[in-house]
Amino acid sequence: MRSWPVIARPPTIMAAANGALASLASGLAIEMAPVRVNVISPGWVDTPIWDQLEMDKQAAFAELSQRLPARRIGTLTTSPRRSWR
Repeated sequence: MRSWPVIARPPTIMAAANGALASLASGLAIEMAPVRVNVISPGWVDTPIWDQLEMDKQAAFAELSQRLPARRIGTLTTSPRRSWR
């Protein structure tokens, strides 16, 4: 079994969060019809919270990025954080 740093099983956490987001979007689409509902799930983003964890962030991001289609971790300047404004 793979040993993960301080955060417990990142793929499981991301899967749960994305599943919850998809369910929320489906429920809102039904409740708010005919209004269109869109959601954004940016995936892994390098935010200041990562600096507070006791881990080798660069090594963790290098490993994670190799399993992503874009082969990179997002940043606050590349993520769609302004989409709801």
